Amino acid sequence: MKGKKFILILIIVAITSFTISVQAEAIKELPPYVEVSGVNENIYDVNKKITNDEVIVMLKQKNSNLSYSWTFQKSELTSDIIKLNFELDFVSPNQEVIDKLTSDVEKTYLSFQHHGSLPSKASIHLYVGNKYKNGQKLYLYYYNDENDTIEYIAHNIKVVDGYIDFEIDHCSDYILTTTIVNSAVNNPKNMNYIIVGMVIVVIGLAAVTVFKTKR
Repeated sequence: MKGKKFILILIIVAITSFTISVQAEAIKELPPYVEVSGVNENIYDVNKKITNDEVIVMLKQKNSNLSYSWTFQKSELTSDIIKLNFELDFVSPNQEVIDKLTSDVEKTYLSFQHHGSLPSKASIHLYVGNKYKNGQKLYLYYYNDENDTIEYIAHNIKVVDGYIDFEIDHCSDYILTTTIVNSAVNNPKNMNYIIVGMVIVVIGLAAVTVFKTKR
């Protein structure tokens, strides 16, 4: 009789453990689902974290100080599935072309293995402490391979504790610089010149109008 009770207890414990395991797995797999594709996990430690508001994917290269993370806002996601190759390299297959377009500046290449649009805007938190000093402010540019141009994305990206933060909404090749790329499209300096020019024109027209009125 004792033997039967013992077996019954074992069965109940097994069923309970299985149920808890299934429930835990269900909780863990609640959307959005994140599938990390193409990353060699013998080279990278990959961790995923899903909070009430964010989806975070963290990568750390083993035996290296290369570390970065991707953060997506849940409210901005257009799908319940995030399937990407999250790998980032500091060497670009378009390096020769980009060098010709940006020969006037020193640069750091950021080549994302995923190419194309993202499920939403992503915040990148990237270690660059081996390349730049704390407090340095960087420019971010994008290489548009459809028309072979360099396009301005952002500036004043400050190095803090060896890391920088910036946002992207699609993946391709980017570069970091400490100075403006003069040949780039939509440079903030170029935009300032345009604004100043427009102000001068407006002031000139106003002066002409006042002069004519007085006459």
